[in-house]
Amino acid sequence: MSTRIELGRFGRPHGIRGAVWLWPHNESSDLLKPGRTIQVGTTADDVRGYDVEEVRRDGAGYVLRLKGVADRDLAGSLNGMLWYEVRENFPAPAADEYYHVDLIGLTARSEDGAVIGRIDEVWDAPASVILVIRGEREVLVPFVETYLAKVDVPGGELVLRNLDGLLNPDADEKEA
Repeated sequence: MSTRIELGRFGRPHGIRGAVWLWPHNESSDLLKPGRTIQVGTTADDVRGYDVEEVRRDGAGYVLRLKGVADRDLAGSLNGMLWYEVRENFPAPAADEYYHVDLIGLTARSEDGAVIGRIDEVWDAPASVILVIRGEREVLVPFVETYLAKVDVPGGELVLRNLDGLLNPDADEKEA
């Protein structure tokens, strides 16, 4: 079975004719459009397919109409459910672009080969994406070219440059 990735969360009904709010994690995704079948459930292993009939942007989120959801009660039953997609459905990223889900789990190493830890989380911050690497200690690294020596998703690793004490912050204290 392919891995399902959470892409959004359903909210309360919108109106009385079965429309429902959805807050996608990636608002620019091409996967949310009429004519597609999306997977909806409480977990990635417990989903049901719904055909998307209509999608429209409204205020802070999207309002969807799904085939078979024709009244407010049925739409309300989706409140709190999650939208999942199979990873293989994602469009191929451009060169030097990565999906967050593909970075999670990579082994992070320094340029000399020392293991720093594992990428456990990827945060969207205003200035850049932040990698949360957990090993002997937690390291937060901006996902920017300055710190990246190599990103090898198929090989399962990411190599970081040690600039300005990024990987050994205690070095400055020892020199003082």
